[in-house]
Amino acid sequence: ITTICQDQAGYLWIGTEYGINKYDGYRFTTYLHQQDNANSIQSNNIAKTFVDRKGNLWVGSGMGLTLYNAANDEFERIALPSTAAPRVNDIFQSDDHHLLIGTAGYGLYLLDIDTHKVVKLDNYALEGDNDYFSHILIDREGNFWKAGSSPVITFRRNNKQHTISTYDSPYGTVTAFLNYEGGVLMVCRRGLIYYQNGQFSTDFIDMSVKHKLFSIFCS
Repeated sequence: ITTICQDQAGYLWIGTEYGINKYDGYRFTTYLHQQDNANSIQSNNIAKTFVDRKGNLWVGSGMGLTLYNAANDEFERIALPSTAAPRVNDIFQSDDHHLLIGTAGYGLYLLDIDTHKVVKLDNYALEGDNDYFSHILIDREGNFWKAGSSPVITFRRNNKQHTISTYDSPYGTVTAFLNYEGGVLMVCRRGLIYYQNGQFSTDFIDMSVKHKLFSIFCS
């Protein structure tokens, strides 16, 4: 399982490396890529499922972005302004009418929910680091966060200058950002980082208890 979310009708959508599954509380319905069906998902490798504030279900996969059409029980493929079909790793709603689309290797995009128009965004990272937006977030202060394939964390401040800064994670690459208790919690491959009031903390949660328990159960 790579991603999971619940839509406004109560269905659970479970993304995997082999298709996406809808669970209604009793049974699963599996959706797979079909070579000759333009209304199927673009790839069986599902990276992200996301329900926006209007109830639309968006699916990011290894070959692009699709929108679920509940009335017809099919998927609409969304064209991104790229010469290739990018892997859509993350989706975040920036306001009532727009989604930020983070890709692995092809940059950051802004999608209009109503018109489905997509534009590429620049100046959301330092020069030379505008390709990988594998995990993205806008925090409660309006600052933009992103992580890619390296341990470098980028954040773009919500000020007039849109100051961009970076932080090297001591715990490896970020796998998720979360708005948490007035700050930003970063889930990394080997630990947690917490940011609040301009400060990064690497000892926000004592992981030693987990390590001791792990050594006990594995001994």
